Amino acid sequence: TLRAELARIRAEREAGHWAKALELARPLVDRATAIDWPPIHAEAQFRLADALDWSGDAAAALPLYESAAHTALATGDDALFVDASAQVTWAYG
Repeated sequence: TLRAELARIRAEREAGHWAKALELARPLVDRATAIDWPPIHAEAQFRLADALDWSGDAAAALPLYESAAHTALATGDDALFVDASAQVTWAYG
């Protein structure tokens, strides 16, 4: 399931396997977009942004964090909104 794949991406990133997390996250965003369910799309964007950020590509991560924050707020996912917003705030200093 998409949720299980998102959990695996998070686990890979937390284990320091940033390249693997990135490899898994890229296609997952496309799949989440295809099913047109905003909460899962926001989480997939956040996981991709997180993998990009930890892989050293903060510039590519920022718009994904912003999009994830906006979607999370609109869909009532407070925890994801806080996580994504914190990353956006950190990026802008």
